[in-house]
Amino acid sequence: MDDKSACAELIQTWGLYRDQGKWPQLLATFLPEGEIAVSWFSGSFREFVDRCRQSFEAGQRSKHHIFPSVVRVARDRALAETSIVILVRQKIGGVLTDITAHARFLDRLERSDGRWAIAARAAIYERDRLDPVEPSEAFAKLFAATDLSAYPEPYRYMAARLKAAGRALSPGRALRRRTAHGAFVRALRRLAGRRVTGGQDRIGIEPLPWCWIPLSPE
Repeated sequence: MDDKSACAELIQTWGLYRDQGKWPQLLATFLPEGEIAVSWFSGSFREFVDRCRQSFEAGQRSKHHIFPSVVRVARDRALAETSIVILVRQKIGGVLTDITAHARFLDRLERSDGRWAIAARAAIYERDRLDPVEPSEAFAKLFAATDLSAYPEPYRYMAARLKAAGRALSPGRALRRRTAHGAFVRALRRLAGRRVTGGQDRIGIEPLPWCWIPLSPE
């Protein structure tokens, strides 16, 4: 298997292991010192897996639809950008709801002893929505009684879900698309050790005015 395919398959298996609660296999997708920054967590990947296990054992479930990755390889290092959709079913204010969040994973990967693994991941959140599982007056009342304006717009309903579940929202910042795009181009240049053209089509970033990214650990 070529390097790009190996990296892309690794990212796909991450979602499968995460959703099915296969914790040893999930741990193996990252380097031992790997770090991750997502909506509700920013820190070591090992601690992230422990927290996922606790939520899974408490009955919380989510589904990650992971689209094909764009992978750039330079010897034993690689960068990957992957569009994803996160699906969660949860009660909020006593109303059963479906949350749909559109996001991207930006991954830095490294090859060690002939095996690729993820060294760091940041999730960029673009937009989301909240729907009742069944039409309900209670759902309309829930919206009327809830002020969601305090949450970042690209991540508003997922943030409300976390609060309803008693979980903290990872600190983050809203970025204009060009800012996020420029940061990724700079990472590509560091990876390749040369100038990389930053055309929108080459990088594959959708033309969205805003995105929201959790802050990576220092």
